[in-house]
Amino acid sequence: MNLYFRLFWLLLWKVHRCKRIGFLQTSKIKYRTMPSDCDINLHLTNSRYPAFLDLARIYMIAEMGLLKRFFKLKWMPIVNAAEFTYIRDIKPFEMFTVETKFVGWDEKYFYIEQRFLT
Repeated sequence: MNLYFRLFWLLLWKVHRCKRIGFLQTSKIKYRTMPSDCDINLHLTNSRYPAFLDLARIYMIAEMGLLKRFFKLKWMPIVNAAEFTYIRDIKPFEMFTVETKFVGWDEKYFYIEQRFLT
């Protein structure tokens, strides 16, 4: 993850002010695309999408009230596999929301769907 300032902002500010959600509810967090998030084509660079998704997963865990427990157990959600479908680009200074929700689980994995909405 290469969004350290946003990670610190998330942990120090947003987590303490987030609403609580249930395990099967959808988590939503808003961001604004900064010029440093964009590439030469003036849209959100492809390498930033997974980084924003990392932050959104941490926020979802915080909204569920599990973040302190995860830190205590030294757990963090890791990605085993990911599939991206790019529908439209996100321009500089554009607001967008990342929605995160559990869509299923089995004996080894939790399956999470994450979407960028503009």
